[in-house]
Amino acid sequence: MVRKLLYKGMIVLSMSALLAGCGLKEETVKTSTAEEASGTLEPTKAPSKDRGEVLGGNVGIVFPTKDNKKQVKEAEEIKAQLEEKGYEVEIAYAGGDGDKQAQQVNQMVEDKKNCLVILPIDSEQLKKPLAQADKQGITVVSYDQLITGTDAVSYYVGYDYAEMGKSVGSYLVETKKLDTAKKEKKSYTVEFFMGALNDRTSQLQLEGILEVLNPYLESGVLECKSLRSAYEDVSIAKGSGEIAGQTCDSIMKANYMDQPVDIVCVGNDDMVDDVVGALKQQSGFEENWPLVTGCGGTKEAFQRMKDGIQSLTIYNSRDNLPQLCADLIHKEIQGEEIKDLQECDNGTAQIPSVFGRTKVAYADNYQQVMKDAGITLDKE
Repeated sequence: MVRKLLYKGMIVLSMSALLAGCGLKEETVKTSTAEEASGTLEPTKAPSKDRGEVLGGNVGIVFPTKDNKKQVKEAEEIKAQLEEKGYEVEIAYAGGDGDKQAQQVNQMVEDKKNCLVILPIDSEQLKKPLAQADKQGITVVSYDQLITGTDAVSYYVGYDYAEMGKSVGSYLVETKKLDTAKKEKKSYTVEFFMGALNDRTSQLQLEGILEVLNPYLESGVLECKSLRSAYEDVSIAKGSGEIAGQTCDSIMKANYMDQPVDIVCVGNDDMVDDVVGALKQQSGFEENWPLVTGCGGTKEAFQRMKDGIQSLTIYNSRDNLPQLCADLIHKEIQGEEIKDLQECDNGTAQIPSVFGRTKVAYADNYQQVMKDAGITLDKE
């Protein structure tokens, strides 16, 4: 616990040293220096003096559902890597039930686990059991998705969604030549369709996008005719593609009957298909198809890019995320210094973070990104 408090105190001193963003010519959005070198955190021998009686090797992994093969695979990988180091590991799946997941976390706290790895279903329901975990000095690792609304999170192992957003914004500035447009007094229209209201990662992504685009929105180079840019206005209930498509259809009919929208930013690739379906129903889009951005690097997104429908996606490499998580847990439990930590704002606290590899894919490089990711398309 002392380590967590010390880290939070250091954040004020280290903020100015953080990377501000990433240009499009560098495909990797953001990753730690050690990860670039080896794909894992660099081990050190510096012992921690704050773990005390918490030192041990009993780890609990709490994931949403067995129905998600990706989640099961990664939970098993974390378990296997920790067991190789001599830890006892228990995995629990909540069947997609947030209340059940909270009960599972509470039980693991009562069982005095030394570390919990949680891929959250509902952060709100986790607040009470995590408060108890915090009191007991249990290390809590938020995996893949960020647990929000509590400072009882020790680490986040996932992706830097704010930097992803900045990369999307930079792509739009360069592709639409917005600086030149400002001088030539041209303007473009833009609309946003982001994830669920309680999806902090999607909110961070929008913040990154707007950090880059706000000067152009304020100057009139970019115009959002629906007047929707605040996250609560552009969030889509449950991150549903169907609802995103319906929302897009309504906005197009209300604001873009005379002139098609120029840019459509979608929070994740799973919603893009429905948004594209709504756009195709509007007249005038055949000759003036908008730039459509997504996030997730799904196979379907790359197919849409090949077909000229989607302009950009961001691929999150998951190949070493379990390894990053297992390495971090090992170092924390053994009291070793953890280097090259980044940080992520969960809405309540700055959480020490390790970010996986992330690449921006667009027209000029998407085939190489696909190749590196081992993705092949059905329609070749």
